[in-house]
Amino acid sequence: MYSIGLQGKKIAILGKNRYEWALSYVSILLGGMIAVPLDKGLTDIEIENSILRSKADAIIYEEKYQDIIEKIKNKRRVKFI
Repeated sequence: MYSIGLQGKKIAILGKNRYEWALSYVSILLGGMIAVPLDKGLTDIEIENSILRSKADAIIYEEKYQDIIEKIKNKRRVKFI
């Protein structure tokens, strides 16, 4: 994530609790970034509000959330991982 300029930045994570989620979370923390874990049970509006209020610089998300992420992408400049 350093190679795309995210050192010291806020990274939101959205998805099911699984190996990839845990690996992303630990990598963010050990890499000196700030993890913003989001509850997979949130509604689309709650996900959008949480991402916008957290001022996340990037989002790691599961494919299931592609549509809501595209909507957010148009409202705020965020890197999508």
